[in-house]
This record gives sequence, C-alpha cells and structure tokens, in this order.
Amino acid sequence: MKVSEVNVATKRYDEAHLQKLVKEMYKRIPKKVRDEKGIDDLITDMDQFLAQIKQGKKVAPEIDFLVLKAEVDQFIADAEELYYITPSRHVSKKQRPKWRFMVKGYLKDIAAIPVDEPNGHEATEFFVSLYELLCEECEIYLFKTENPFASIGMEQKNLYGQLIERIFNQEISRGSIKRALQILFEDDTNVDESVSYMSQVLLEHLKMLT
Repeated sequence: MKVSEVNVATKRYDEAHLQKLVKEMYKRIPKKVRDEKGIDDLITDMDQFLAQIKQGKKVAPEIDFLVLKAEVDQFIADAEELYYITPSRHVSKKQRPKWRFMVKGYLKDIAAIPVDEPNGHEATEFFVSLYELLCEECEIYLFKTENPFASIGMEQKNLYGQLIERIFNQEISRGSIKRALQILFEDDTNVDESVSYMSQVLLEHLKMLT
C-alpha cells in the first residue's frame, strides 16, 4: 500500500482500534527488524524519533546484550561442530550460506558497544572469538569459503586493527600488548595476508600510544 492508501484505510478506526492495530503490527515485525529500524524508540517517543530522522540523525538501535551473547555463543558452537558445511538438523540448508551476514551483523553490534560500558570488556571477548573463528577457517573448513574475511567484505588486517584498538582502549599494559602479539602470531592468516603485513598494523597502533 501507498502512504495515501494507509491514511484512507486508517481513518475509519477510532483510538481503541488504532491502538490494537499498532499492537498487532508490532507483534508481526521480526525482532531484528524492530531493533534495526528503532521501532521501540518510535513508539515510546514518536516526536523525538521523527525529529532526529528529519535532522538526518541515524537512530541507533538499542542492543540487547544478553540476546547478542546467546546468538554469538550458539553461532560459534554450531560452526565448530561443522554444522555450516554438513547436513544437520541444527542449521538448515537455507541458513548455512547466511553465516557471512550473521558475522557482519555480530561484529557491527559489538563495535557499537563502547569498551567502557558494563558489557564492553565481554563484547571485546566476543570480537576476539569471532576473529579467531575466521582465522580458524583459514586452516580448516568451517564454512564453504577459502577466504572468510573476503566473504564478510573485510581485510583481515583491518579487522585485526579494530580488535587491538578495542583491547588497547580497555587498557594499555604489558598484558594488553602481549595479547595483541599472541593473536597476531598464534592465529592463522588467509591467503591474501601475511604476518608481516599484520605486524605493520600492530606497529602503527603502538606508535599512536607513544
């Protein structure tokens, strides 16, 4: 329907029926879409929401960290069990190719959580886990791809840079530098990267700390 048609169709509803209509529409919108589009903010403060849209401000969806945590944990567990490359009742055939969009979404949500928030450090650990999962795919098949970083539209060195930036934003210490080095040398690299290229990323971040 066009907006004009919606206006005509809803004119016959009184206040009670309009409330029921909104409730029924809300129930039929997938939670992921509600979060992405900021539907909860629209309902709780419509005027402010529309004002932000008019000013060109993007309304950031509120991230339910417990839901994100459960989804990431399950995704990693399923990938480790090879459910994304073998027939399984746990991950449907239709769902398997969507892994790259899932990873991109998880990384985006994690990046939106500041490191100094209550869930910031735990979010960084999820970032590390997803990065290491992609590195593991460079060595053994967890998904049907030879370059998992290219599959999610990122270079490994750039994702590594984002990761160590979060680690250093949490704490600058021997421990954080040691961890950045461990991730660099202990995790696999894909065919388009090398440890020397990755080392340059770490060196650039260390220079910014001095």
